[in-house]
Amino acid sequence: MSVAVCPNCKAQLESKTTICEWCGYVLDRNGSDSIEEIKSRLTHLIIEGKNLPQPGVWSSIWRNSRISMIVFAIASFLIASKGNDLFYFVGAFFLVLAFFSIFKGKRNLSTDKKRLEAEYVAEIQNIQNLYGSNNEIAKQIQEIKNEWKKIDQNFSKSKLFEWIAYAIILAVLLFAYFMPESKTTDQLQNEQTESESQIVTNAQRAVENDSLDVAIQLLGLVNSNASKIKISSMIQLRECFNQIKESEQMIIRSQYDSAKNKLMNLRWKKGASDYDAELIEEPYFIDFVKYKNNAVKKLPAQFSIPEEDEFNY
Repeated sequence: MSVAVCPNCKAQLESKTTICEWCGYVLDRNGSDSIEEIKSRLTHLIIEGKNLPQPGVWSSIWRNSRISMIVFAIASFLIASKGNDLFYFVGAFFLVLAFFSIFKGKRNLSTDKKRLEAEYVAEIQNIQNLYGSNNEIAKQIQEIKNEWKKIDQNFSKSKLFEWIAYAIILAVLLFAYFMPESKTTDQLQNEQTESESQIVTNAQRAVENDSLDVAIQLLGLVNSNASKIKISSMIQLRECFNQIKESEQMIIRSQYDSAKNKLMNLRWKKGASDYDAELIEEPYFIDFVKYKNNAVKKLPAQFSIPEEDEFNY
């Protein structure tokens, strides 16, 4: 068996020994197993690990640009097909990026990390087997492990951001797919007309139920002059009708003066300002004339007042 001599304590050791068992002196090997060579390789692995892509949503999206740019292009064309023509240009832009990403070197983060980690573990195992029993070397090994732990943490963040990036890519596609189509001016006008028609119907029901406060609130929800004239005419007719009924009750109770005064002061307030609006309001005025004249006819002769004329509208 070949022997080696410790330069420090002169003890005789086995030739493959790297740490003197008597004084702890490090017998550094030559070549690839020397401390400096192993530490140099570990330092290189640490640097390469730190140069892995930094965590970030956009960097993750760009790293997977062969998929993400295609998805964004499809999403843009979907949005464009629903009426937003500007997105045709956006989709074309993403298609160009997708084309150039074909020629971009594809870097698989997980594969790179696994390769570096396998080399790192092998080097750590090697230096521990050869020199790990020396306290100073053990301390240096721990410092290297601490540096590698930071790389592990950074890689975990990168994976998290990569999953977030996938979620964003999927969300963009789903948003574009389920996004409602943009409506034309004619469609919007038709919807507004249908909406106002429903409001007018609801206002009519409120007037019939004598819920005039509700009808007045609904009046504030319509925009077209025709709907406003129709609802306001319904409300006014109902208010007049209620006052006419009160006058008729006064007549029944022989309160002729009060009934006469109430009917004399009851006038229709014209709301229409143009011919089309007059056509809407006039039927309500005619009903008002009919209701009022029926009440006027119930007054005794000595309390009579002139009847309304529907042509006075």
